[in-house]
Amino acid sequence: MDEPFSPLDSKLSVRLRRLGDRLQLCVFLPEGHPAKQDAALAAQWVYDDEVGGFLLPDSEENRALLRAAGADLARLSAAEEVLPDTDEWYRQAVEKFDRALRSKGYSASTVRLYVYNLRQYLDYIYPKQPDSEDVDAVGRQVKSLMENRDLSLSFQNQLINAVKLYYELVLLRPLTHSVLVRPGRLDVLPRVLSTAQIHSLLHAAINLKQRLIIMLAYGAGLRPAEISELRVEDIDRKKGIIVVRSSGSRRRRVIPLPRRIADLYAQYVKDYEPADYLFEGKKVATPITIRRLQQMVKAVAESAGLEGTVSMQVLRNSFATHLLEQGTDIHMVKELLGHDSIRTTQLYMHVARKMNPDSPLDRLLSVD
Repeated sequence: MDEPFSPLDSKLSVRLRRLGDRLQLCVFLPEGHPAKQDAALAAQWVYDDEVGGFLLPDSEENRALLRAAGADLARLSAAEEVLPDTDEWYRQAVEKFDRALRSKGYSASTVRLYVYNLRQYLDYIYPKQPDSEDVDAVGRQVKSLMENRDLSLSFQNQLINAVKLYYELVLLRPLTHSVLVRPGRLDVLPRVLSTAQIHSLLHAAINLKQRLIIMLAYGAGLRPAEISELRVEDIDRKKGIIVVRSSGSRRRRVIPLPRRIADLYAQYVKDYEPADYLFEGKKVATPITIRRLQQMVKAVAESAGLEGTVSMQVLRNSFATHLLEQGTDIHMVKELLGHDSIRTTQLYMHVARKMNPDSPLDRLLSVD
């Protein structure tokens, strides 16, 4: 099952980051952690995409506030806790990996994801350099990193993918499956919303932008990164298609455009006048961030009074499950979701008795 990327783990942790001759506190903060509500800290929060955390000035006052918020700063002064941004080999490793991924056609969001995870690995083995390690040592290091950080299955797989690609594309030393052992997969049913909850979510959206984003996630089953990378030209109302630039691979896929999305898309383009990316970011010619998409959906879910976690991935889960419940063939669902393996799609399997490729969004709203 695909899960949205977030650099924030389930526990508040703090590292040091060197910036010239100064040090900054790099805070990896869980979503909704009460520390974010601390007025003294909140005024200083600066999120850094490259590091994947919030940066604060390194001061005794800020350290005291973070300790009060539950951060363990016992090892913060240790040499291995300083992010080695100023080391030439470290910078080159990251830059070469970034260039290699882009040359292979990976999307910008996937490049950010893999570069972030490579940094986690480089930080962990520092001051050792990756090209000095034998393959067996790499496997042990990755296993130790995953265990020490208590990473989720999704985070573990992201880390393994990044390290594997770095050794393959940059160091030209492919790692075998026996070296990087992937964690066992839990056959847990994905979280899914009911049709009544989807109704509530759509009615709670306060503007066209929120409503269209929710519709693309639920009505077309797009991943958060795919929505972020979506361009105006990727939706063709005349042909009735959406061209999806897959976030996890170098391919693209073409899927049907649900009628309700087509109508809302036309109104959205007319009102918002996006130039390139359908959902634009704060900076010129940049897409909306995945983090902002998640925050938006979370806010709408809270307004709708929905309990539990409601994320972009939950909407995608609901798309797949509702299609299967209404009898759509599982192989068709696999193609719509962009899965490489049918085994991934089978996580959503409830029933698959008859063929019906209609979007669940059209079926849902046809009763309005």
